[in-house]
Amino acid sequence: MTVQQKWKLAVMLGSCAAAAMSAGCATKGFVREQVASSESRLQPPTEEARQKAQSAYTLAQDVDGRTRAAQLDAQRAVELALGNVKREEVRRATVNFAFDSAEIPEESRAELDGVAADLKNNVNYVALVTGFTDATGDEQYNLNLAQRRAAAVQLYLARQLGPEFVRLATIGFGESDPVGDNHTREGRAQNRRTDVILVRPAPAESGEVPTAAR
Repeated sequence: MTVQQKWKLAVMLGSCAAAAMSAGCATKGFVREQVASSESRLQPPTEEARQKAQSAYTLAQDVDGRTRAAQLDAQRAVELALGNVKREEVRRATVNFAFDSAEIPEESRAELDGVAADLKNNVNYVALVTGFTDATGDEQYNLNLAQRRAAAVQLYLARQLGPEFVRLATIGFGESDPVGDNHTREGRAQNRRTDVILVRPAPAESGEVPTAAR
């Protein structure tokens, strides 16, 4: 190989090496751009992610707190309704019904509104809602009718109380515990009723241990 041929070969190899280096640099740059782009898509802005996480945590804490409060209210209502906690009567309201009906009369709604207001304003109050009938007809039918009457009053109050409805304890007693004479029309009308009794925990006397804590 002559000197001239050797120079041509060196020039050709140099050109190839330069081209390869140039292509390699371009390829590496392209790869870096793609990686950076992917990372930006996979990693949202740190501040935005932090705010979303904080909002989710706050919401979860709020729901958890309201759940615990509702559970405590429900437990308090059960204890008061069963008499496991010494209680005292605050107010009593009576709703009288037409024969064989569980529809709340219009004239009774104002008094029930007052009961709902008392419950809203006093978180330690519980309403005992008890339904009754007169002695006309089948005993089992009357028991179911009494439960429907109590449930109607409970629903009316619950719509105003919202989540606080857990402080309503409801039961139907049928034709038992009459307040009027079932042999007279006036007495039977008095017995077709639902009583709403507002109670609260009685103040503990000095040195007395609350019943629920014994």
